[in-house]
Amino acid sequence: MSTDGTRVYNIVHWASEADYRAFVETSDTDGRMAAIKKALDGLSGKAEARMSGAPTYTVVREIGPGPQKAGS
Repeated sequence: MSTDGTRVYNIVHWASEADYRAFVETSDTDGRMAAIKKALDGLSGKAEARMSGAPTYTVVREIGPGPQKAGS
């Protein structure tokens, strides 16, 4: 959660793109979206989902802790 309390982010890491594709193919997207809505509805104050549908992803770059290779 952001320190001003206005944003919440969920970061997910799959071990490989194949793992991500398997998740997309087998996941209960409708159930997950309903759970997110229920969680937002249970918060005090104003909570607004800023997505119009299930999110999809493309890996552009991954940055982790520790020394980085040149060009990373």
